[in-house]
Amino acid sequence: MEQQEVLKEEVRKSERLEKEAAAGDAEAMYWTYQYYAISVHDYQKANKWLKLSAENNFIWGMEDYGERLCEMGKIAEGQFYLKKSCSAGQKSACEFLHKYCRTKR
Repeated sequence: MEQQEVLKEEVRKSERLEKEAAAGDAEAMYWTYQYYAISVHDYQKANKWLKLSAENNFIWGMEDYGERLCEMGKIAEGQFYLKKSCSAGQKSACEFLHKYCRTKR
């Protein structure tokens, strides 16, 4: 397949994915976040989809969003999402929560 055709197909896939995300699919929201962050480098759109993914209880979205919030100093909000992800079985969220997202004393 020619490079131009490959790119066109990728655009069509991303458009379908974003439609699914806009329709409320939390996993599609997460992958739309990944698409905008990694492929397009549009971090404003990426962050929008990551937050929505977390708010809609997608386990990886809650983990990534919680980590980002903790890194920004929003500890209580970050802990909220990390605890939800951890409670859903995401071990790496539990580890991040206990190692890096603690309230400073």
